Amino acid sequence: MGRIPPWFRWICGIIVPRPGIKNQSIIQRAVLALTMAFMFSGSFQAGAAGAIMEIGAQDAGKPIQLAVGDTLKVRLKGNPSTGYAWEVAGIDKEILVPVGEPEFIPDRKTRGSGGTVTLRFKAVSHGETWLKLVHRRPFEKEMQPIHTFEIKVWVE
Repeated sequence: MGRIPPWFRWICGIIVPRPGIKNQSIIQRAVLALTMAFMFSGSFQAGAAGAIMEIGAQDAGKPIQLAVGDTLKVRLKGNPSTGYAWEVAGIDKEILVPVGEPEFIPDRKTRGSGGTVTLRFKAVSHGETWLKLVHRRPFEKEMQPIHTFEIKVWVE
């Protein structure tokens, strides 16, 4: 059996009355124990992550509602080996900001196979914005994209 960590002994000391401490009521012990449990659970972290909403091509044109702190994951079909990539063509970055780089997960392990591209966005303030993504070759900006994905996002 391993050693009992000091923080665990400290919490147990709050829950179980200790000799020499007067006026430690049951309610005081319960409040302290619940406070400590809440803090150690990770729920009391400043800037804790919000909900994650995942959408795909089938959601194009539909309104999406998020709360400040939520993450929007957009999953679309793609194949980077062809030179085509999904990129942001329109967004109000005061409301919704891109997070990281697009992530590609191939459908098969075969070299050059297609798969799913995931783009992540974080809701940072209240408001509404259109999110427009285009699927094109980055070096062919003057060409029309082969696909577009557009949704209206409300952040409350």
